[in-house]
Amino acid sequence: MNVTLIVLAGGSGNRIGVYKPLLKLGNSTLIENVLRNLIEGFDQIIIVLKEKRQRELLESRCEVLRKGNFTYTYDPPNMGGLLAAIYAGASIASNERIAISPSDTPFIKPHVYENMHKYLDYGYEAVVPRWPNGFIEPLISMYARTPLLKVLERNIANEGRSVRSILDSMKTLYIDVYEVSLKPEIEFLNVNTIEDLILAEKLI
Repeated sequence: MNVTLIVLAGGSGNRIGVYKPLLKLGNSTLIENVLRNLIEGFDQIIIVLKEKRQRELLESRCEVLRKGNFTYTYDPPNMGGLLAAIYAGASIASNERIAISPSDTPFIKPHVYENMHKYLDYGYEAVVPRWPNGFIEPLISMYARTPLLKVLERNIANEGRSVRSILDSMKTLYIDVYEVSLKPEIEFLNVNTIEDLILAEKLI
């Protein structure tokens, strides 16, 4: 796909007590699992970090990052949060189509994005999976770059922090999670706690 993948890897991991991208799952870190799963599906991968020290840590401990062709960028100065991280990645993306992935969803697969990609051809500016209970997955989603940047710039200028706020300002398709994933309970599993990690280890 002519799509840029933005991997969000700048979070501090307060709930689990460590820098989450480097958390071990089996023989690999969480971010290595994500990248190995997705690397063949995109022609550009941008990793968004909070600070340069995080890049040093990642490259020192992750073989796939030392060998792969990745672009790094950082949260804008004096800005933080998810919207700032997404903006940092989108602003340097070389493609008009953008996919978002966290660095702590170790079972995510390319077909999830392939199943969303076609809807951007229908005029939607954002495609976001939604669970039957209404919970949405805005960080495993796809966007059209130009309208995304316009909405992000407006929201950041107004000190907006909510991902929902940008979706409400775009032509967004909320798509059933079971339409984009064969096993969303596994493929969308986000490792936020020790309990999540234990569950992920059972799924390897």
